[in-house]
Amino acid sequence: MRKEEESIKYRVVIKTNALAASFYEELCAFVTGQVSEIDTSNSRRFRAPSEVRSMFEASMERRLGADNHWSPVYPCDDTNSFELYFKEKPTPEMVQIIKDGCEEFSDEKKEKNPIMTRIEIIDIKVLQEKTINIYEEVELY
Repeated sequence: MRKEEESIKYRVVIKTNALAASFYEELCAFVTGQVSEIDTSNSRRFRAPSEVRSMFEASMERRLGADNHWSPVYPCDDTNSFELYFKEKPTPEMVQIIKDGCEEFSDEKKEKNPIMTRIEIIDIKVLQEKTINIYEEVELY
């Protein structure tokens, strides 16, 4: 007997004007409070208020990256973009928190290092992933 089960997950893709690999984990921790399995920005996670951390903890997921570590965020093929992973659809409030947090993060980075170009958020998209897992019962020996 075959059984099809549809799995729906979400990604929030953030496109910037800067090389995302240099800041994406730090930004994720700053905005959502969520950190990777092995994290260098742990102090940033507590910048997000506890209710925001709880909200994102409940809806975000961690995926295994190319570096063999579980992370809630990872760079895209476009070197100036990165994506946050969600197991359920992010609410409009969550997307606004991400937008506002990205701007605050960019301001803080620019203030701390005035000679660097300010990180600009060019676009934020919510993408729905649909995969169909097909299960087939097999005979026991």
